[in-house]
Amino acid sequence: MGDIVAEASKYWGSAVQEIKSYNGERRNAPKMITTSQIRKFLTAVNSVSNKVSIYKSQNQGTKELSEDLTAEVKYLQVPLVYQAGRDRVVKDFVLKTKMIEKINVIGSDLKKFEEFSKYVEALVAYHKYYGGKEK
Repeated sequence: MGDIVAEASKYWGSAVQEIKSYNGERRNAPKMITTSQIRKFLTAVNSVSNKVSIYKSQNQGTKELSEDLTAEVKYLQVPLVYQAGRDRVVKDFVLKTKMIEKINVIGSDLKKFEEFSKYVEALVAYHKYYGGKEK
């Protein structure tokens, strides 16, 4: 997945620049995903991460997720595409961050899931850093 922190920072930096380029003309300026929208997804990822941590402790040295955990990781797409279908801002976020592609790449690879989890955490952190608001 490359440098996930730099990727998250780059995404939010360019999103903020795009918004600023409208020079205060708020009516036409693109909107940023809200804190609650992005944190809701982080909560879902953290829920799976907790299960992965338990699985890792019970299966020392494993590099693969169980079949059930692999299915849960894949299922993370469902709330994303639902919210993306409801809100254009979320759809833009999902597309620009390549979230669906990143979930698909994980498969049953434990390390890829852990990188993905950190990427989502970094997106939330940089959202806050760049002034992400609740509404």
